[in-house]
Amino acid sequence: MNVLRLSTLSLLVAAGLLAAGCGGGGTDAGPENGGTIPGSAGVTIEDEVAGSPGPFASTEFEPPISFTVPAGWRVQEEFGLIQAFRGAGEAQVLTFETLAEGGDAQQRIEQMRGTPDIDSGEVEQTTIGGHDAWTFEATPQYATTIEGTEYYALGQGPVRFWLVDVEGTLVAIYAESSVPRTERREADEVIAGFFNEANQIVERIEFGAAAGGDDAGGDTGTETSP
Repeated sequence: MNVLRLSTLSLLVAAGLLAAGCGGGGTDAGPENGGTIPGSAGVTIEDEVAGSPGPFASTEFEPPISFTVPAGWRVQEEFGLIQAFRGAGEAQVLTFETLAEGGDAQQRIEQMRGTPDIDSGEVEQTTIGGHDAWTFEATPQYATTIEGTEYYALGQGPVRFWLVDVEGTLVAIYAESSVPRTERREADEVIAGFFNEANQIVERIEFGAAAGGDDAGGDTGTETSP
């Protein structure tokens, strides 16, 4: 079984779409009231959920990493990867993976972008945590493993990919919002909010032994080339 997405196995089991057991009020509570997306099997857009907003740091992840978690998010780390979930369910997730084989970052990002059955945008160069990085957006047509990675995209919504070269170690970051195709229109605001907050997390990433420490400093946000 793919090591990624183990924490979201229930997404595939429960109709292959969304995790069961998400909180979120009755069906008359619309998005504007912090309720659930109609017909979305409990895709919550509530910001008030159990979690630990604020600084997060890991020395187990390679390389050590830290970032700031917004309110309404929760983070878990296992099997050598980090996943940050927005809301009470698992339909919106930011995943961090170290690519064991390393290699040339630009070749790897093109390999990822060339995954069959995904509609990919152009690659843009950026910086994350003071390191060279590349990013692109894509919409998988089907559930699929992204080429050159262990990441399993559910194919129920857009994904933004980042690849960071941290002194020869390649760190892949995936922001995926899984919403049934029939509910995309109603979920536009939810999806936009997720990607906005995911971008904020990525902009605050720091790598290295000093990551998250009191002495950590410098300009570490993302900067996209024109």
